Amino acid sequence: AAAGPAGRDCAVVLLKYVEAVLRQPSLPRVRAIRAGNAAFAGRVAPAGGVAVLSALGFHEERRGGEPWLVLCDAGARDAARLTRALDMLRPLAAPGAPAPAFDPFA
Repeated sequence: AAAGPAGRDCAVVLLKYVEAVLRQPSLPRVRAIRAGNAAFAGRVAPAGGVAVLSALGFHEERRGGEPWLVLCDAGARDAARLTRALDMLRPLAAPGAPAPAFDPFA
């Protein structure tokens, strides 16, 4: 994800997505993100957050003619990977914290 305020905003939204999946991994609605969603389109996609979601196992699907990013059942059950993502995202999302470059593949 990008550095600076855009990266921080992106990390905040990504953190919410990952926390929701960890809370309710069997709930399909928390594992699906509509690409046209305002938070996603305005904060996540422009800052490179799609690469982070892809690294977590989200893949693109078309639903009702719209693009969505969807996490499969196996990805939602990978609590270790999702918890590592939380550990990386929390410092990036902290208010006033410097936003270092984030490499989802590290």
